[in-house]
Amino acid sequence: MSYYIVHLPLEIKKDLVYFSPERVPEAARVLVNLAGKLYLGLCGHEYKPSAADNITYKPIEEILDSEPILPRDLVNLANWLADYYHCSVGKALFAMLPSRLQPDIDAGVTWNSDAVPPAEYSRLAQALQDGQEHKLSELRQALSGYPLYSKVETAEQLGLVSVKHKLSHKDKPRVVNYLVRNPQTADASA
Repeated sequence: MSYYIVHLPLEIKKDLVYFSPERVPEAARVLVNLAGKLYLGLCGHEYKPSAADNITYKPIEEILDSEPILPRDLVNLANWLADYYHCSVGKALFAMLPSRLQPDIDAGVTWNSDAVPPAEYSRLAQALQDGQEHKLSELRQALSGYPLYSKVETAEQLGLVSVKHKLSHKDKPRVVNYLVRNPQTADASA
């Protein structure tokens, strides 16, 4: 059993510690429960609890990455930013994380393939067999104990599912206005 500090995109200066039976790399995305709500967090360094603390730690609900998604230099920069600007490390880390790497629990998922699903996706395919769009939050309740978010990400890359992400203000398409000079010049004498 390993204990880790998990950084959340919240303004919490206190270290939040969670445990996992499997090893979690630093700067990997994890899902954790805080006050009954599921949050995406980034795993920090390993924590060594003392027996005198007498604290019950919550488990990491799901590990989304097997490798760090941010390099060590950016993690060090986030720690410096948090100290310099008096914000949480989680806020600084999530400012560096592309929005595409932040799962959306309200995203709709639909099964695409008519072929027999690979064995690792059979539970997901069974939950989506009706052909309707299901929210990830609903699927999480129906498939408890299943690494839903990581399986949906890989299934989307394989083309097995379609994920309809809702656009956040960061993802909205931008309109650019510009002028193009006409290469033909008008005759000044006319």
